[in-house]
Amino acid sequence: MRGIGAARQWIFHEFESYNPRLEVKFDKYRVKKQGQRIFKDVDLWNVIAMLPGKKFPETQIIISAHYDSLNLGVRPAGQAAGPGNDAPATPPGERPQLTPADFERNANLPAPEPAMTVAAPPR
Repeated sequence: MRGIGAARQWIFHEFESYNPRLEVKFDKYRVKKQGQRIFKDVDLWNVIAMLPGKKFPETQIIISAHYDSLNLGVRPAGQAAGPGNDAPATPPGERPQLTPADFERNANLPAPEPAMTVAAPPR
C-alpha cells in the first residue's frame, strides 16, 4: 500500500502502539462531488483513538490528527523532476492554474511523501 492509504494505516498502527487500552478505529464518511478539487464522490477516513478513563470510564481522551495529500502535478522551482513529479517547475509565489481535467488526471499521480509526526499521549 502507498499514498494516503499507507499514511492512514501508519497512523492507525502508531496509535495502537501507544497504549494497549487505546481504542483505535476508522471513521469512514463520503464526500459528494463538489466542483474542481472533488470531481467525483469519494470515501474519506479519519483515524480516531480513544482512551477510556480508569476512575471515571465515561471520561474519554480522544486523540486525532489531520492528514491529507494532494499531487497537483506541479513542483516547486529548484526541486528535481522524478516519478509523479516530472511537471514543469512553478515559480515561487505563483499558483498553477489547473483545469478540472488537470485535477482528475493528477488524482492518480503518486502523492508527495508525507512528513508525519504524531506525539505520543502521556502514559
